[in-house]
Amino acid sequence: MDNLYFEFRQNNSGGSFEVDLEKGISHYVIIEAKNYIEANQKAFDIGLYFDGCESGNDCPCCGDRWYASDESDGSAIPSLYGESVYELKPSYFNEYISIHRINKP
Repeated sequence: MDNLYFEFRQNNSGGSFEVDLEKGISHYVIIEAKNYIEANQKAFDIGLYFDGCESGNDCPCCGDRWYASDESDGSAIPSLYGESVYELKPSYFNEYISIHRINKP
C-alpha cells in the first residue's frame, strides 16, 4: 500500500496563526502517512491539537485551530484543496506550507 498525504489547514482562531517553522508548524501542514490514524498521531506529536475550544486554547466563536483527518482524507501527492503544492501560484494564503515526509522525523 502506498503512503498518502494528509492536509491539516490551520483556522486562525482568535485572529492569528501559530507558526513554528523549526517544528514544521505553519498555516498548512501536510503529513505523509500510511493512514489517517498515523497522520493524526504524527500531527499531534509535532504540536497540532484537535480539542482547542474544549481545552480553552482556541476561541470558541472562531472554532478549533486544527481538525483531525478521517478515512476520507489523504491524497497521492502533497496538495492543498486538491491542487498539487508544486503547481500552486505563490500567494499570501499559501506562503507557509510544511511537509512532513514519512522517512524524516
